[in-house]
Amino acid sequence: METIAQQKQELVRLIESVSDPNVLEAIRNLLNEIDDADAWKRTLNVIADEAEQAIKLGNVHSSEEFKVKIAAKLSGLK
Repeated sequence: METIAQQKQELVRLIESVSDPNVLEAIRNLLNEIDDADAWKRTLNVIADEAEQAIKLGNVHSSEEFKVKIAAKLSGLK
């Protein structure tokens, strides 16, 4: 089984042998999508943690309370 360092070296070797710009762009896009997915996962975990904390502290509103607040804000914009 290859180590991560060996896998990276093999990928670098393969990428260096590619001369088609479309293939290189596809590789770049794939790697960026992985980074984006990881970033989204971290962001969603933070949001979930904050929501759990708000619930524990009782910082929540019923849907009816929320509707009343929104209606009041919207009526103030007119």
